[in-house]
Amino acid sequence: MRHLAALGLLAACNAAADGSSAERAIKAHFEKFHPVTSVKCPSSVKMEAGTEFECDLVFGDGGAWHVGATITKTSSQGANFDFKIKERFFDPTPVAAWIADEVKKQMNVEVKVDCGWPRVPKAAEECKLTAPDGTVRIAVVQVNPDGTPKRFDLADPATNAPTPAE
Repeated sequence: MRHLAALGLLAACNAAADGSSAERAIKAHFEKFHPVTSVKCPSSVKMEAGTEFECDLVFGDGGAWHVGATITKTSSQGANFDFKIKERFFDPTPVAAWIADEVKKQMNVEVKVDCGWPRVPKAAEECKLTAPDGTVRIAVVQVNPDGTPKRFDLADPATNAPTPAE
């Protein structure tokens, strides 16, 4: 899987119950999908099932997220814990696929869609559409509070003002 929604909202791993081990595990998990600049967890964590703590995760684009972690099991070799991103976010990968499918259905054109990095959702997001001939258009995507798309409008190439998708 390439995107956060399917991948990492909830994950499990096995590591020693200290901040640096949790940092390494969280970084390794999320780097499978997006470059990670840093992860910062508390330096000391009580090694006991049910212990909860929070880490800060920063992606390569500067997007910062809070990751909640819970120790689920401990042993002499370390601890198992679950972690998940706590904020709602705009996940560009499924949105880009949805836009590409809609453009193909409505306009019979295959486009490459780039909606950028995962981020806290705004009411409207912009995605760049590139046609096979190199033509570039901007899609303005109306976004629900949970980060899922409602609709999109293509910007007029001359003015960059949104116009309803055909």
